[in-house]
Amino acid sequence: MASFIDYLPVVTPDYSTALPYAPNFDVVMAGAYKQVVNDTDGGTRVVVTLKTTPDATIPLRFTGLTQTQVDALSDFYYNPVKAYGFGRSYKLTHPQTLEDYTVQNITEFTETAVIKSYGRYDVSFTVKILGTPT
Repeated sequence: MASFIDYLPVVTPDYSTALPYAPNFDVVMAGAYKQVVNDTDGGTRVVVTLKTTPDATIPLRFTGLTQTQVDALSDFYYNPVKAYGFGRSYKLTHPQTLEDYTVQNITEFTETAVIKSYGRYDVSFTVKILGTPT
């Protein structure tokens, strides 16, 4: 039986180094084909597939980080030779399945001071799966 990863194209990441830290929260993937479903007047359902590769996103959460860890993730996210915001793809290893994906950031980097007196922070952003790395 094929898994989701079997339906993805092979995509070489723009940046070869992975995130400096793995998300420490359950990683949930949401995926679907780009399809339009129309019901005709005669009751027939017509499905038009716009893209034959499924689109999938993964919201990443990093909790209880120190300022040093936040700075490392921030550098990875914003640095022009690394992820460069939304600009470059990179390799992400799924923390539960250990499968490798080529991903690209699609939401802003969000940092929240959780317990400011203890210097603990949460970071989150979402990535889009582009394929599997070469």
